[in-house]
Amino acid sequence: MIGVNLMVLLRMDSTGLPGSHDPAVFTAQQILAATGTVLLLLGATTSHYYHRFRQNEWLGRRAIAMTRTTLVAGEQDRRERAWYLRNVGDDIDRSLQKIANTLAAKGQDGLALELQRLHAAQSGALRVQANLVYPVEIESAGLYVALRAGAIADAWAQTDRVLPAHLMGDPCDLSLDLQLAAFRSMADVVAVLLTAEKGSLRLRARTIQRGGQQGIVVIAGLLDPHRTLAPGTVELSRQALGARALAYQGNVQCRGNRIRLVLRETRGCQAERHASAPGTPALPRSNVSFF
Repeated sequence: MIGVNLMVLLRMDSTGLPGSHDPAVFTAQQILAATGTVLLLLGATTSHYYHRFRQNEWLGRRAIAMTRTTLVAGEQDRRERAWYLRNVGDDIDRSLQKIANTLAAKGQDGLALELQRLHAAQSGALRVQANLVYPVEIESAGLYVALRAGAIADAWAQTDRVLPAHLMGDPCDLSLDLQLAAFRSMADVVAVLLTAEKGSLRLRARTIQRGGQQGIVVIAGLLDPHRTLAPGTVELSRQALGARALAYQGNVQCRGNRIRLVLRETRGCQAERHASAPGTPALPRSNVSFF
């Protein structure tokens, strides 16, 4: 703009006296100067907001990565705890079996049988709790087997309010991390609905593949189509599911009598990301789907 003004100034007619310049040219010069100033401010403002947007985008990606890392670390901790509980259960089994054998050898068959009966019940309860801490079968057979044949299915059945889950697709195409996130999400949303709502519940899930992404859609809701979720239930559900939805490029929607959760990941993420805990070898994966 300075260069343009200088060129215009040199071409202006002048008598050498103050105020002798051409008024039209002078007006054009001022317009050009004002336009240049506005463009400079616009460029500076655009640059500021662009860098601010890039910074927010970077912070958003970092928050997502940290959230996912936290979730994966939590699952690894649960896996170690579940493995520890199973080892403790095995030690208790061996000790009580030795005591029962000793009692039987001394002719105390009644006491030995009673001890074995109590031991079987307590050992089964301990293993159920270990399975609820971490569904180990999800590593070998996939999410749907863990939901239908694991301890959580028995826990839901005992409430007499949760219908058998309707599951579609092959979850073994999904990464273990996403399957665990879906498992925890289903457990959490069912717990929220059982606590905050009345009546029977329905749980559905189906795997999805679109473009370069894959994932799972989970829908949990009341069996009665005429009921609507309470505002408190909606808020609790969003709090319980929000972190996993953020970590796995998904979203949570609450409409009418149901809650819909979508979890996504980039295709080809089937590789295991869990480091095995000391003494806890990873179980082999298989493409088994439970239908």
